[in-house]
Amino acid sequence: DLASAYRQLAIADGSLRHSYLSVFDPTVGSAALFQQVALPFGSRSAVNAFIRCARFLQWVAAKVFILPLSCYFDDFVAFSRPCLCGNTQSTMCLMLDILGWSFDKEGPKSDDFSSSVSALGVQFDLSESGCGTLLVHNTQKRIEDTVALLQDIVNAGRMSKKESLALRGKLAFCDGFIFGRVGKLALQDITRHAYSSPFAAELSERLVDALLLLRNRLVSGRPRTLTCKMLDSFFIFTDASFSLTAGGGFGAFLANQSGQIISWFSLHVPAARFDAWFLQGRKNLIGEFETLTVAIALRLWGKWVTSSQVMIYIDNEGAKFALIRGYSDSAAISLICQFVALQLDDKCVLPWYSRVPSVSNLADYPSRKIKHQFLEDSKCIPEVEAESAFKESFEYVESHLSMGGGRGLTRPS
Repeated sequence: DLASAYRQLAIADGSLRHSYLSVFDPTVGSAALFQQVALPFGSRSAVNAFIRCARFLQWVAAKVFILPLSCYFDDFVAFSRPCLCGNTQSTMCLMLDILGWSFDKEGPKSDDFSSSVSALGVQFDLSESGCGTLLVHNTQKRIEDTVALLQDIVNAGRMSKKESLALRGKLAFCDGFIFGRVGKLALQDITRHAYSSPFAAELSERLVDALLLLRNRLVSGRPRTLTCKMLDSFFIFTDASFSLTAGGGFGAFLANQSGQIISWFSLHVPAARFDAWFLQGRKNLIGEFETLTVAIALRLWGKWVTSSQVMIYIDNEGAKFALIRGYSDSAAISLICQFVALQLDDKCVLPWYSRVPSVSNLADYPSRKIKHQFLEDSKCIPEVEAESAFKESFEYVESHLSMGGGRGLTRPS
């Protein structure tokens, strides 16, 4: 970390006549002019000039000394094999000394090489790097400070608009280093509270649930994990059919990045099973069924696609956008989206949702119990397993709907 980074760059002699600032002087009661001799912190042109110099240092380290070095303004993170740590440390220090740059040689920002290092407000854990895994998570102090702040707000039972926006900024940064999308759904509740009209400072029960969820994620959420397996891709195509008399049909298949279908399922559920959903005022449940099929698929194939990228194709626009946003006007669809987010978080899956035209969707066949030459019987999920995945997904939604629906992500546990 460079010490007083901007002050180390002097203003060019030819530009000194332009480097004056007018500041009110309370001692004389009028404005006074001050000439700057170094780049002013916060000025846009100063930022551009400084970044050019910082990038030069990174270039010298890579080009001359073959040192891998990240660069973020005045922070540099170097990587080294254990046997070369001492050499790398000495080389970096010597390079900065020769070029005349001052840097933190003592104090909390003067880190030695280790498998766990703090930089840029987060902790980099390389203890599993030999297995191809890098963990990035919040520092312990940041976690403790933010958890205490959340608890104070919950205890107070109210939060002003200014406090809401400040808290959301802090939590968005912290949640960025915890894997998964559940936190983003909870952050939306804070945003809704801040911009509610008319504004009411008192915390709703749903917002309290969201704050408690974020607190629990900070304490026990798994860190952002980077692995080589994240380069693997899978494809899931889903479809559902709906009839007031026949009930619902659910079908999907899983394909690898070579386009080979490696598993598929087909399931039919009687209409009577969804009586509680019709009581919510719905006349057509196709949106719920299309979304629910994704939940069933992830429940079945989560262990296959762990820590991978998954393209999920749906032929229903409403279900697609609900899964992208994480919520819907339908309480049941919102709860299914929450359940899907929990599955993705649990298996460290990176999803991408897209639409496939029905005519091009092979999943139409299993959702209607129709055979197809590409869907081999040997790769079909046993119906009892598909029913079990449906039951778990369905019961999650049912248990929340019985409490009024959409009451937050922490109930029931």
